[in-house]
Amino acid sequence: LLRLGTRCKGRYIPLASVTRRLGAKSVLNMSPNLLFETVQAYIDDDVCCAATSFLKCFLERMRDECWNDSGVEKGYETYRSHCLPAFLNGLASGIPKLRSNLNTYALP
Repeated sequence: LLRLGTRCKGRYIPLASVTRRLGAKSVLNMSPNLLFETVQAYIDDDVCCAATSFLKCFLERMRDECWNDSGVEKGYETYRSHCLPAFLNGLASGIPKLRSNLNTYALP
């Protein structure tokens, strides 16, 4: 699943299932660029919904793991250090479609 292309929407729902079973940190250890790749996939309209389903699952699981490991306050710091760089990179992109799709689909 991790080797499938980022624009393959069929990868994201199974990745969400794997994330539930193995944990977000384990999945991220297997593919350290996973969040950056997923954010970049938002350039493709066909992938946005599937990628959002995966991200929702992944980010919730990551938050819970960070809280369990470090408590809520310190856990949020760890969580943000894992998640924010990928989103900030996408939002600062020179590609308007990527920025627009991230705002529409990925951000609450």
